[in-house]
Amino acid sequence: MSQFISAYLPRPLSAGAASAYTIADEVPPHNKQVGGQHYTILNPQPWDVYENWLGYDGFVGYLTGTVIKYLCRFKNKNGVEDLKKARHFLDKLIELEDSKCRTT
Repeated sequence: MSQFISAYLPRPLSAGAASAYTIADEVPPHNKQVGGQHYTILNPQPWDVYENWLGYDGFVGYLTGTVIKYLCRFKNKNGVEDLKKARHFLDKLIELEDSKCRTT
């Protein structure tokens, strides 16, 4: 793995450290949007279309890539709003993976 990519990967928790991650709020990612409501009013929403067209693995890749995009640009573009967008897509990815774990 390149040094560039590994610099962006999370570091493992130290022994005995608890994870500080909690979902930002209890509103499902599908029912909220960061930066306006221009997607939530659409039926189907764009990420429903992506999931349908790309299949599970492709959709996971799309969500992962979008999280990376917002994390990489936040300092030079939209600051905290981009961090919130990254969290929003990460929450959707967590919801998707959690749903998969409960059905298998």
